[in-house]
Amino acid sequence: MKLRVAIDATPLLGPRTGIGVATQAIMSRIAVDPTFDVTGFLVSARGRKGLIEVLPAQVSPLALPYPARLARSTWQHLNWPSLPSFDVVHGTNFVLPPSSSAIPGLVTINDLTPWLYPELVTSDTGRYPKLVDRARKRGAHVHAISHYVGDQVVDMLGFDAERVHSIPLGHDPGPDGSAARGRDLVGTEDYIVSIGTIEPRKDYPSLLRALAELRAKDLPDLRLCVIGADGWAATEFNSELQRLGLENAVFRPGFVDQDTKADLLAGARCLAYPSVYEGFGLPPLEAMSAGIPVVTTAAGAVPEVVGDAALVVAVSDSEAMAAGIARVLQDRVFSQELVDRGRERSRLFSWDHTVSAMASLYRMLASG
Repeated sequence: MKLRVAIDATPLLGPRTGIGVATQAIMSRIAVDPTFDVTGFLVSARGRKGLIEVLPAQVSPLALPYPARLARSTWQHLNWPSLPSFDVVHGTNFVLPPSSSAIPGLVTINDLTPWLYPELVTSDTGRYPKLVDRARKRGAHVHAISHYVGDQVVDMLGFDAERVHSIPLGHDPGPDGSAARGRDLVGTEDYIVSIGTIEPRKDYPSLLRALAELRAKDLPDLRLCVIGADGWAATEFNSELQRLGLENAVFRPGFVDQDTKADLLAGARCLAYPSVYEGFGLPPLEAMSAGIPVVTTAAGAVPEVVGDAALVVAVSDSEAMAAGIARVLQDRVFSQELVDRGRERSRLFSWDHTVSAMASLYRMLASG
């Protein structure tokens, strides 16, 4: 008899962020396991029309026609609206809907930003702490995407350690990129790249200040390519861009497809990742797999992910970020060492390993 698993498909809608990539990888691989019967569910009044289009093959759709924000607001106090009975229900992004099943559910906690940095999140995301605590009281288990986050969940959120399962995310090597096309898109051979939605947690203003310092010193022609959609910090980003006079030094293609991302990475001299806090950090893995050296901040779980394969600087220290980028760009021997270590490091994180561990966790939860 197949194990019936319901997985929240909400992160598959819209531009595919890291959470969406993880949800796609887990759902698609679990679905081809003949011992599982997978349903992709969605609680939304508007998004349900696109659900079937984004679900992987062999995944059944289930759409509850309730406004998403209203449902999340209601779940802070009531166990309604609820999902029908499954053997396992997995909330892939902080939110675990109530279910008529007696089996404990599973909620993925990607980071603790809403708890640690409430000023950096939207009002909707600000509901996550209450929703997670409601899930805890219902007996939910937690999938933490890194050991760093798993330790934080136990220490700060009141979950018993035996209910917290640290299973790191994986990584699929991207297509081979064309450095020439990447340079044509940016308009120069001398550029660095950064990946991530323009939101406060990513701290792009700090990176812009580092770029201004680099251009004022030894690298006057250096440009920055920011791959990612405009989030709710785009206004601050634009203000800092204008203040520093960098309007012509930054290329913003927005959200791009995998082939274009591969081209932009291939042509870049390094990846700069200035985040304030991360529960994992997929972009450094993407860059390392593509043979691009990485300069990143010591943001949450990022040091756990990159190990000694990246140059790690202090959070929000634009001078340290500038110095790190300058070293990578000017010291070819050191840069090649990072590339070699990065390729090796990226091979340690595979979706096959992640999904194998998730499948075992689903079976354990279903067994009670």
